[in-house]
Amino acid sequence: MKNECDANVLSGDKKYFENFSKKLNPINHLHNFERRWRKIVEYFPDIAAKSDLKILELAAGEGYNAQLIHSKTASDLYAVDYSFSACVQAKKNLNDSAKIYKADVTALPFRDKSFDVVFGNAFLHHIDDQENVIKESVRVTKDQGCIFFFEPNRFNPILFLFALRHYSVEKGVFSLKPKLLAKYFRGTGRTYDVQIKPHTTFLFPYQKFPPQSLVPFFSTLETLLDCPLICTNYAIMARCK
Repeated sequence: MKNECDANVLSGDKKYFENFSKKLNPINHLHNFERRWRKIVEYFPDIAAKSDLKILELAAGEGYNAQLIHSKTASDLYAVDYSFSACVQAKKNLNDSAKIYKADVTALPFRDKSFDVVFGNAFLHHIDDQENVIKESVRVTKDQGCIFFFEPNRFNPILFLFALRHYSVEKGVFSLKPKLLAKYFRGTGRTYDVQIKPHTTFLFPYQKFPPQSLVPFFSTLETLLDCPLICTNYAIMARCK
């Protein structure tokens, strides 16, 4: 395995908006993560029960999700991102709780079958070569390991309008197809129990909305709307064999 930050293998067509400043809403972010974590534990209970797992987060950004993953498990945590500035900030945020790599998610710098869990949140719709990302994710996942991706639903009106407003950054929302991602997983020949589950959240990590007093109301509403077509996101999950 290559040393940390040696994996400068970025493709020329990759773009990261280094100056795209975002301010995290910690209340929304924690709520958002907790809902995703419950779905992960439901599918793969070992992630909460074992402390000897190796976990990889793809497109980890500044490491905010990785911080919460670390708070949930004592497993060995790795994180990759293709933005140098994001990796620097993630290193500051995570200290020694994770190993940070600057790397292209279509060419991961890890050996075959290195990780028990591969996780990625809302990044695939920014990637043109989604099939190769999935192939790489499967390649580095151990036998009986799991992969979890959470991606926006283009048919949800809120997500549709958000993507339209931020088209230069979020245009990939309009072309993302969960069933196609599931097909890519099955096409590797190493996955089984591939699932697509609706996942709704109105408490977006980088939005001020809603006021804290309305968080319980929207939390209940999320549960009611956690169904196909109108959900805000989909969880795409697969096991490796």
